[in-house]
Amino acid sequence: MVHRGAFGNIRSIALLSIWLASLSTIKAQVFPLVGAPLSATWTVTTDTAGTVKATRIEAARSSDGSTYQAGYDSNGQLVSISILDVPHAKRYEMRPLTKQYIENDAPQFKGYTRTAAQQHAILERSNFPHAREAQGQKKGSTPLGTKVVDGMTIYGSHYVRYRDKVLTMDGETWQSDLGLVYSSHFMVPKIQQTHTVTLKEIKRGEPDASLFTVPAGYSLTQR
Repeated sequence: MVHRGAFGNIRSIALLSIWLASLSTIKAQVFPLVGAPLSATWTVTTDTAGTVKATRIEAARSSDGSTYQAGYDSNGQLVSISILDVPHAKRYEMRPLTKQYIENDAPQFKGYTRTAAQQHAILERSNFPHAREAQGQKKGSTPLGTKVVDGMTIYGSHYVRYRDKVLTMDGETWQSDLGLVYSSHFMVPKIQQTHTVTLKEIKRGEPDASLFTVPAGYSLTQR
């Protein structure tokens, strides 16, 4: 049975996919699934009015569904770490430059049991056009089909956002049934910015367990 505690029904999942499409390039690249451990690296390129910046994201997921994500700046310096501890339903946000972290409860992941097979089924069933309009804003998503890459199926969506009939975002995302973003590209016309995320490496297997704990020497600033 598909776990619905975190995401609701299939239509809600479609809405979530649109939301993730616009945020995943900045936030989560790998999502919690049990029994599907892996490590991966993405390159991130941001072009703002001709000024290009290249950064990197590294992420991992353990067999219990816990996730780790680290962000590196254009100089290769580690600037952020995010950990979702699924067994304890906790989320940690860390700032390596100041050795500080924030701890939050994540009750929606308590007892989380979604598998890669269930993720595949959800993507299959949510792969349909969607549009929503409210308070001068219009959002829409159109399926781009599927591809099989490195033994995983990836699902593409083209999405747009308008505010008062003016295009505010246009892009596409490809999500894998392994519970990760394969690639994402979007543009924001107002600030002449394009943002591209590309999966460069993926390794299947159990990552180092120490990734999913707060490192020694960090101080708690908020709970």
